[in-house]
Amino acid sequence: MSSPDVSVVLCSYNRAESLRGALESLTSLKTDGFSYEVVVVDNASTDHTAEVVQQAIESSSCSVRYVFEKQPGVSFARNTGVREGKGDWFYFFDDDELAEPELLIEMLKGLKENNMKCAGGGIKLRFVVEDGGEEVEEKRNLKPWVRVMLNCSEDTGPFYDRKNTPGTGNMIVHREIFDKIGLFRTDLVEGGEDTDLFHRMRAMGYEACHVPKAIVHHRVPEFRLEPKFMRLASLRMGSHVARREYEEFGTFMFSLRIIARAVQAYLVHGSRLLFALLGGDKEAILERKCKWWLGQGYLSAAIKFLIYKDKASSTLEFRSERKPVAPS
Repeated sequence: MSSPDVSVVLCSYNRAESLRGALESLTSLKTDGFSYEVVVVDNASTDHTAEVVQQAIESSSCSVRYVFEKQPGVSFARNTGVREGKGDWFYFFDDDELAEPELLIEMLKGLKENNMKCAGGGIKLRFVVEDGGEEVEEKRNLKPWVRVMLNCSEDTGPFYDRKNTPGTGNMIVHREIFDKIGLFRTDLVEGGEDTDLFHRMRAMGYEACHVPKAIVHHRVPEFRLEPKFMRLASLRMGSHVARREYEEFGTFMFSLRIIARAVQAYLVHGSRLLFALLGGDKEAILERKCKWWLGQGYLSAAIKFLIYKDKASSTLEFRSERKPVAPS
């Protein structure tokens, strides 16, 4: 049996029912002559993830494979997916997303048109609330920065750059890139491993294009918009930005950036948050809080890097944003 053209890497942790929908959308993708497989990496789930994947294996017309990765951490899971995948291309997808039928057709078309080895697609938000056990769509007029925090990438330009990077919720990478630069870093527990991969790619001369017609829908449950979870997401992002700048700049320049970030956090974001609170607009308040929390996450992590250097560690692990799963 010949190898597929694309290996879809789908990592999952304790989201069995959400994973079911993701698999249903992935196993019914349209193709125009290329072949693909779906490699599901179970990252040490304690729910019925394995059963959901087995059902997909038995009912799907495309190849679906189940792999178990016992080491907790999304980078470990993605790296396992790359090692297990048989395709020339690796397409990364999340277990809380739904794919549009022509997703891979559009992605491969965009890659060919731009002659590139990496691309990211459009991510639209789909807000859902639980109503008597059923999910119903809810419309929210979220501010731009909150949408960014939820991985929305509807308004991205045609090409990615230092500040605007593709994310593994909808990204395709050629095998050649992993052969040249290595896999995802596993020490970035606070996240940002996809951003790090992209920066390493650019350092080696690879660029990436944005394919807006390659669309996935990111399902956002109501608890993800609660202040507790948005705060954790913002702190994680700030911590990762601090790590990246610490590694990119020398001690002197990094110290200057810390001062600039402190001024921005307390004078700019702090004052804007105050005005938002006085105005009473809940969506504006949420956006300002996210920027304030991001600044706090940056400053806290940056001070640790200055003091402890490479020995600095983070406790803002990606699973801290997850709603606790009920025992199965």
